[in-house]
Amino acid sequence: MIRYVLFLGIFLCSTYLGFNFAQRYVKRYESLKILEKSIVYMENQILYVNTPLPETFEEISFKYTGEWRSFFSNIANDLKENNVEDVYVAFDNSLKTYKEQLCLRDEDENILLDFSKSLGESGVFGQEKIFKLVLSNMREQINEAKDLKNKNCKMYRCLGMSLGAAIVIFLI
Repeated sequence: MIRYVLFLGIFLCSTYLGFNFAQRYVKRYESLKILEKSIVYMENQILYVNTPLPETFEEISFKYTGEWRSFFSNIANDLKENNVEDVYVAFDNSLKTYKEQLCLRDEDENILLDFSKSLGESGVFGQEKIFKLVLSNMREQINEAKDLKNKNCKMYRCLGMSLGAAIVIFLI
């Protein structure tokens, strides 16, 4: 009896690990979609409403929950309290703090950091081009994340279940 409970435990743990690995791909895709919406909102606030950057980040932080709220709130606080030299340093600090929770890859972070280097440094027309460029790059990353999610989610889930079943069969 205990043996069968152990087999069930092994199978369930392996299945859980497979689903956990698959969830990373789902979370990255969702994070990139949230980030894209945030950049569009930021573009509207900066280009058309002329809202200062700290207030823009604070407004964005109110729109989301969890790690994204904390991420944007951290940037807003750093900029409001003049704890950092520029927007790039605020983004860098916030990315370092929330890197694990956001499930972003290095390419995603590089796009954000490149964007933050030029944010607030040029006129309206320059900012408009920067927003178009970063949104184009984000859409490419979103498409890549969607493809990876569709391909790898099912694979990791099935792999976890199959590995668990194989271990149980081997132990029987």
